[in-house]
Amino acid sequence: MNYLKTYLKTIADRGNVDLAHSIEQTATEIGDRYIQDFNFCEHRIGLLFGNVQSGKTGQMFGTITKATDLGFPAFVLLTTDNIVLQQQTFERVQNDLTGYCICGENDSGLFIQNALMKPVIIVLKKNSRILRLWANVFASTGFMKGNPLFIVDDEADAASLNTLINRNKKSSINKYLDNIKNGASSSIYLQVTGTPQAILLQTQVLHRLQKQEPQLQNRLIPLPVATKHQSAFTELPSIRLLLLPMKSKKYRMPSTTTSQTKSMLKSQSQILQVANTVTKQISRCPTTK
Repeated sequence: MNYLKTYLKTIADRGNVDLAHSIEQTATEIGDRYIQDFNFCEHRIGLLFGNVQSGKTGQMFGTITKATDLGFPAFVLLTTDNIVLQQQTFERVQNDLTGYCICGENDSGLFIQNALMKPVIIVLKKNSRILRLWANVFASTGFMKGNPLFIVDDEADAASLNTLINRNKKSSINKYLDNIKNGASSSIYLQVTGTPQAILLQTQVLHRLQKQEPQLQNRLIPLPVATKHQSAFTELPSIRLLLLPMKSKKYRMPSTTTSQTKSMLKSQSQILQVANTVTKQISRCPTTK
């Protein structure tokens, strides 16, 4: 079964031919340039960012189906900590994607029964109780010890980041996400957001932007624009992808100072520096019309 072609046919049969073509371009480029060469021995982190209503969900599903065709058997799709949103996402996965074992938050029994015989998509809220439960499920079953995991984190700047990084601690959600990811033999963690500033400030991406620009250039690719909106950065396409290996040193935000004003100005300055650096890097890539 070709999962990407099946998904594209579903979209096209609903009359969304242009969207299906855009998703096909995106998924094929990501698959051919990144996932196909994945060595299944490391943990990588990616960043997909685009404006509101720019078609990120469709592009996420296209990426999931392409990754399935290329050998990934398990996917975790994360939503914000909202019951209604999690249920809507779960239902959309059921309606749009076929050939998968689709699990909600209370379907650990179904996951265990399936035993990865069919590729699985688990739709979870970013809630510490839920993530702890599934971290334990993955650890107790041992299914992922010899298999790769693909995590798609929608609105990745909400809750997933380590909010205690300046205290040399880990926030609960960040800790359980790491446990889930590191329990697999290898992984790709795709962060999806329309506001990537917090992610860039806290993760390894900032370190690579500042220290290894040529390496970054080769890993930044444009994705098709489904809907035109003004970008957060000047004159940029609506959707972009950044995929990096997680091998650089952790970046830490500066410690708080006694002067709130001084600290605020320093943080604003860092955000502007990151935005300027990202803008320069992205502008060197060819724009998708």
